Amino acid sequence: MGKKLALMVFSIALLLPQALRAEDVHSEKRADIRKLVELTGMAGMVRQMMGTMAEQFVSTLRRRSPDIPEGAIVIVRKDTEEVMSSHIEGPGGLVDRVVPIYDKYFTGEELKGLIAFYQSPLGRKVIAAMPLLMQESMAAGREWGKGLAPLLLQRIRADLEQGGYIKRKPSPRPGTIGPDTV
Repeated sequence: MGKKLALMVFSIALLLPQALRAEDVHSEKRADIRKLVELTGMAGMVRQMMGTMAEQFVSTLRRRSPDIPEGAIVIVRKDTEEVMSSHIEGPGGLVDRVVPIYDKYFTGEELKGLIAFYQSPLGRKVIAAMPLLMQESMAAGREWGKGLAPLLLQRIRADLEQGGYIKRKPSPRPGTIGPDTV
């Protein structure tokens, strides 16, 4: 029994420094994730989205109550901004919630590489251009989708008709112009 206990104590003594280093790596990784989140401007993007949400909320209020006093609108905007801002970077806030997600997908070395990239001139350019890239890409996607919508609807209708799920539209009478007549 004495040998087993001594072996166990010796094993714990050997493993303890590794466990402490693992904890340090975790806290270092957490700090790197927070730095990356800060460098990429995530909190700023969230604040920008908050502003949009607040304006949508105000717009809805004004539609429902057109005579709402401007003082009430000011309060709604202020409260929305304060509450949401305090829940971005504060304890248990959004940043704390994304740390485990970054931890899941990136190693400590990868995080350091990303930090180095986003601190470089090219990385800063990417961060500056990203909001416009996203906005213009979304507009391009909407236009692309509008172009596909008629083709998609036509194909779905044909396949649903063929499958017997919907009935074919009757053809227009000879000599008349209908929606399917060219």
